[in-house]
Parts: sequence; structure tokens; C-alpha cells
Amino acid sequence: MGNLLRLQTYYDIDSKDLASGILLRKQTGAYLNIYQCFEIGRFAKQRKFFTLAISWLYLAGDIFESYEDNRKSQLDTLMTNISREFLETVFEVICSKLNLLTKKQ
Repeated sequence: MGNLLRLQTYYDIDSKDLASGILLRKQTGAYLNIYQCFEIGRFAKQRKFFTLAISWLYLAGDIFESYEDNRKSQLDTLMTNISREFLETVFEVICSKLNLLTKKQ
């Protein structure tokens, strides 16, 4: 997954495009599901790729929202985890920015 994130950063590839199977403007037919997007987001967070983590976790939430209600009920626990990881990532970004501000003063 680290290589995926590095390629995504280097080539400025949108998470949604990657999840939809689009790589460098070509359709590859390789799609990522909600679980895979969530895991990439968690991995990105652990590796401190915060912008990518937020992008992948947000995308997982969007995928969840696109599901029918009966499918959503099966994924409630996953959505809770996605929300928690997303909020923790945003919180870490804010804390790191505030820490940088206090160090400058």
C-alpha cells in the first residue's frame, strides 16, 4: 500500500479515480470496494499521509452513502470505524498544525 500512496502522490492521482479503476486516464477494470478504500485510508493515516488518509476515508464514506438502506444496515460497524478513523485523522492534522504554530512563537 505504501507504493500505491507514493504513486498517487507522485502522479497526483485522485482517490476516486483509483477506486474506480482509472489510472493515468485509462480504465483498468480494477475497482476498489469500500473495505479496500477504508484500509488504504487507515494505512495512509498510520504512515502520516494525512491528506491521502482523509481522501480515502471520505471516499469510503461516500461509497457507503451510495448503498441501498438494506446494504447500509449490514455495514453499520464499518461506517462507525470509517467515521472514527476520519475524525481521528482530522484531529491529528489539527494538532500537528497547532503544535507547529506554538513552536514558531
